[in-house]
Order: sequence, then C-alpha cells, then structure tokens
Amino acid sequence: MKKLIVYIVILFCISTANAYEFAEKWDRADTALQATYIAVTLVDFAQTRWMARQDWQWDGNRYKEFCPLFFNDKPHEDATWLIPAGILFHTFISLALPPKYKVLGFELYPRRTWQMFWIGLEAGATINNASAGVKVEF
Repeated sequence: MKKLIVYIVILFCISTANAYEFAEKWDRADTALQATYIAVTLVDFAQTRWMARQDWQWDGNRYKEFCPLFFNDKPHEDATWLIPAGILFHTFISLALPPKYKVLGFELYPRRTWQMFWIGLEAGATINNASAGVKVEF
C-alpha cells in the first residue's frame, strides 16, 4: 500500500509538469501561501514525530493519530516519508491549479482556495496538538 501511494504521488507530479502555464502565473502571494502551508505542516510533522516517540501517551492519557494514511503501529516511521511526500504533492497541485477561473460570470480562485484550506486544516491540527501538551521536536 505504501508503494502504491508513492507511485501515485510520483505519477501525479510528473503529469502536472505539463501545467506550466499555470505555474508561470505564480505570484508573490502564491509563494507566501505555499511557504505558510509548508511551515505549518513542518510544525505538525515535528509534533507527530514527538507523539510517536512518546508512544502516544503523555500526561497519563493515551492519544491516537487521526491521519488515515498512517498504516501501521509505527506512525513515526510513516510520518518520516508521508508528510514530506504530502508537502511535495501539495506543492505540485498548487502549481497545477489555475490562479483564477470564471464560472457563470463568477471569478473563482482555485489555487488560493486550495492553499488556504490546507493551511487552516494544518493550523487547526497544530493548535489542537499544542493544547493537548504536544511538543515540537524533530
């Protein structure tokens, strides 16, 4: 299953390489949003690694990882490659999405919507982890 996910990520990244016209329209705001996503995800990455080293137990409570992509009882090992692969996957999707798209006269912003959605999700996860006493340690 892990190999399948890696293959899918690689194939997707190769296929989005043809979407260069959208990547050429990348601006400073896109860079700032992508950098924010990567920064927040790296904090979540460090928190996940810390939790796994604690065997998901601290403060007398037992916790669990909610990410369904962690396959075995060793999420620390899965996090080592899944989270960086997810960052790469997210970046390629961001590059492949159009910055602006018109539908029925309405302007939509798929790239910014994608980036901001995942920034919010990762920020929520890191705040939740911090409130449970999770430390940020690689």
